[in-house]
Amino acid sequence: MATGDSATALVYAQPELVLKHVDQSHLAKVTLVLPRCPDVDALVAAYFVQELLDKGCLPAAAWQLVEYVRRLQTGTLPPTPSVWHTPYGIMLGIRGRNLCYCREHALSQTQQDLYDVQRTFYFLRYLMERLTAGVDIVSAKASGQAALFGEGEPLQPPFERERDFVRRDLEAYERDVARAYRFDAVLPVLGLSGSMRHSMAIAVEDPTSTLFATWAHEDTRHTAAGFDLVVLCERTHHYRLSVKPTAGICLQGLSRALEGAEMTKLHLPVEGDMYTMPRLTSAPTSGWDGQGVPDHTLLETTRQGTALTLAEVLQLVQDVRRWRP
Repeated sequence: MATGDSATALVYAQPELVLKHVDQSHLAKVTLVLPRCPDVDALVAAYFVQELLDKGCLPAAAWQLVEYVRRLQTGTLPPTPSVWHTPYGIMLGIRGRNLCYCREHALSQTQQDLYDVQRTFYFLRYLMERLTAGVDIVSAKASGQAALFGEGEPLQPPFERERDFVRRDLEAYERDVARAYRFDAVLPVLGLSGSMRHSMAIAVEDPTSTLFATWAHEDTRHTAAGFDLVVLCERTHHYRLSVKPTAGICLQGLSRALEGAEMTKLHLPVEGDMYTMPRLTSAPTSGWDGQGVPDHTLLETTRQGTALTLAEVLQLVQDVRRWRP
């Protein structure tokens, strides 16, 4: 089995990389470090590492999770009209519910990531038990095969709250996408300096769908293969721009262009001291944050927001000549 770019497959294929790294006498001192906003691959790989450290091996059914992650990354999972009954749906439900809770209580991204990891690990333990019992999550549903969840109404435990959240959030997405602005954007090709490509993009103000960007990137109902770029505007001055992981495009240079436009609007010197800008924190951070995300695929405003309107942001997004790498 080729590992490709999957961390899950790497840990599964070469468990010795984990087992030889830490001896049993130092297990209590091991710290798992995950990226900001860990994706499904990072979460499953971290769970595998924990299992290896705790038990010394992975269950025989773990290969299904490896294959599931691979198909998720390549978009080759069997289609289903009820994503909320799938492992991916549950993990999205976990993330969405935690996001709502952390926003309501003004908790940090770090705290949200911790909640995501804890609840996802709990789900993955349940999932491994079901896989061992004969559930198949990677092939088309066969007659008489055990299902991961019952599909009757009302939704029954376990993880019924996550499943209900995803179902409702998809309904909200359909309402949001009907009023969203769709446009064609010419964006830089990832890894090919000077190359550009036409990309499908969508922008929306104050979406009622918590996971709008996720659904938009995977939307094959309104596009052929999902929106490559999603622009969210929330609470007037806060933005989040995300690129579909498999789109092959990037936002390199856009952050500096947006900063320049903002300083011009605020009548600040282009190379001026950013301390003079109003802040919610004392740190001299930029108003736009693209750090900590690989390949320039995510850009969002920091806590203080921006003075730019959505129209001004979209004008820059659609004029790549003004971007400054």
